[in-house]
Amino acid sequence: MNQMKEIKPLYEVRNISNLKEMLDSSTKLFANNPAFKFKKDGKIITKTYAQFHSDVNALGTALISLGLKDEHISVTGVNSYKWCMTYLAVVNGVGTIVPMDKAIPTIEIENILAQSAPKAIICEAKYVDILKSLQDKYGLKYIICMEAQEDVDGVLSFDKLLEKGQKLLEKGDTSFLNAKIDNTEPRIMLFTSGTTSKSKAVLLTHKNLCSNAMAISMVVKYKPDDILLSVLPIHHTFECTVTFITALYNGSCIAFCEGLKHIGSNLKEFDISIFACVPAILESIYAQLRKAKAANGYDDFAFVKKLYPHFRLAIVGAASIDKNTVIAFNEMGISCQQGYGLTESSPVISVETDTCRCPGSIGLPLPGIEIKIDNPNEEGIGEICAKGDNIMLGYYKNEEATNEVLENGWLHTGDLGYLDDNGFLFISGRKKTVIVLDNGKNVFPEEVEVILNSNDEIAESFVFAEKKDTRLELRAEIVYDEAHIKEKYGDISEEELYTIIDNVIRKTNKTLPLYKYIRKFILTTEPILKTTTNKIKRYAELDKIKAVK
Repeated sequence: MNQMKEIKPLYEVRNISNLKEMLDSSTKLFANNPAFKFKKDGKIITKTYAQFHSDVNALGTALISLGLKDEHISVTGVNSYKWCMTYLAVVNGVGTIVPMDKAIPTIEIENILAQSAPKAIICEAKYVDILKSLQDKYGLKYIICMEAQEDVDGVLSFDKLLEKGQKLLEKGDTSFLNAKIDNTEPRIMLFTSGTTSKSKAVLLTHKNLCSNAMAISMVVKYKPDDILLSVLPIHHTFECTVTFITALYNGSCIAFCEGLKHIGSNLKEFDISIFACVPAILESIYAQLRKAKAANGYDDFAFVKKLYPHFRLAIVGAASIDKNTVIAFNEMGISCQQGYGLTESSPVISVETDTCRCPGSIGLPLPGIEIKIDNPNEEGIGEICAKGDNIMLGYYKNEEATNEVLENGWLHTGDLGYLDDNGFLFISGRKKTVIVLDNGKNVFPEEVEVILNSNDEIAESFVFAEKKDTRLELRAEIVYDEAHIKEKYGDISEEELYTIIDNVIRKTNKTLPLYKYIRKFILTTEPILKTTTNKIKRYAELDKIKAVK
């Protein structure tokens, strides 16, 4: 068993024991700093820490007045000021927050309602009709609409509720202001994305999240004048902790992206300095920068700093990234730091620090976190396990699943990886998705996919195994880049397209060990099924492929 201790802190941080204390202290330190920026009717709106703090207090007071003290309260919608206000109002004195994916289908909404039993849901208007149809069945007492101007047909207006809370505060209502926080109680219930199995409800505490925000801040510098672009789904713990909570802890500003197609313009308009994202987004930005470099005949990427003068840090997580992309951004003067974690760990376990980097790795363990490699094979690859104050309490009402992953304080992540001689952690793939070939060799499809996706002709790929006679062989589903192929090769036939991709696969195979060769592939333009955090739904994608055959 290989085990390593945490890294030493680089920066001093202030101690916080809960999120209420965090917001109170940040407001005292940074009252007039911009906490949020977002566009409305084409104009940039700014909310200061003092304004946000006041709004959170008003909303929390109003929610308690509805009889929601110590209840489960759900929130769903795009990343927004009201979403963030709801999250902290609930956890800082009302009850337990249950963030819900804005993109899930009705059947999954029912699953979450059945498991978490919220008494209220704060949502966007598009969810109102669905929720009203489920209201009686699941004992949902209140539906609170973010856009509604008035209370209509049993649906409460968010703005009216906020006004009510402000009036209650003016009259001396201190029910929310004086609410006591138990730092070890489960106050955050997060549903996992369920890439390989049914989603489970992860229970987190104030202690979990605060320890993680402080640990991140000890090795990655967030400054009060930093502006972070919020683009990943905020219901997911990576975005919630790394962009939302850690930014507020450090007095930084959060700017809400208008959508994926607006990332480039929003990076410029909001003058972003820190961007937390998944590899697919950063690789897309890199591809666009390469095209701009070629189109303008530039010799290097010096123009990037003129385009985004304060963009200094990209934090990448949730999936593997091509290390060439990392190196390229570092050479542009934008530090690209990879990290790793899970919902169950609040989420960050390891990250490249401001002084210790190793492109291709997922960094070093955060201060206060221990990592070990359980049951390593002859190559040193085993299951990544972590221990620290950031580890969840368990899964809600699921003792069996909890006992499968928690053992003596250690979280068994289900991810396989190894440590190099310098203590950097490398991830190989998911324990549940590893492909064991007939010769006993292990293939981690995620690793091969990263290599395939580094080719300009390939937009994305999915690696799986199939039997040929009595032997397992590797296959790949290739989503080809239509725009790039048309630009480079012109109008071509299906046969010519197949030949082009075949040559790309052959070239890629030469960089791999023989047992990792892709023996056959299928072509498609249909996107691979993924979660909202861009992880491949492997079982669902394999079922889709089999259904077509």
